[in-house]
Amino acid sequence: FATALQGFLRGKVAPGHLEEQLNYVARHHEATKQTERMERIRMALRLARSLGTWPDQARRASLAHVARAYAEHGGHVDWARRYLIGGDETAELATAFRLLTDHVRQRREQQNKHFADVLAAWHKVPTATEGLLPIEQTLARIVASLAKATAVLLLVMDGMSYADFCEL
Repeated sequence: FATALQGFLRGKVAPGHLEEQLNYVARHHEATKQTERMERIRMALRLARSLGTWPDQARRASLAHVARAYAEHGGHVDWARRYLIGGDETAELATAFRLLTDHVRQRREQQNKHFADVLAAWHKVPTATEGLLPIEQTLARIVASLAKATAVLLLVMDGMSYADFCEL
């Protein structure tokens, strides 16, 4: 799998072959004993697949569009990236994971910069943005109307990343 992943990142291996290699590894008799490694390998495959499906930032000029793109794609990418942070004790797999996370990090940093630019522009003239609700408006716009009909428990998990949310 490590060799196939490195080949994929260099443009020499098709995504289908990478998937075949994961299936081959998953059938190995030791795979059931190494669940954490197998989860890292599965997450690596997800990240590799995602490289071909990144949303086009140029078309996403509004804050709502950029936020939606992150919710649909970026949060899941960040979740998968976390699995590979520790690398692997096998040198070849650790190298493949590092190459993959470098590719993904570069793309995510471009997205982060684009998001920051869009957010800064929006912040100069903040307006209601369909699909986004600032936490400051949650009580008045959602919780109050719900509380008229039933008891409500509002749990605010401040500081939680969207990647953490995806995992939960």
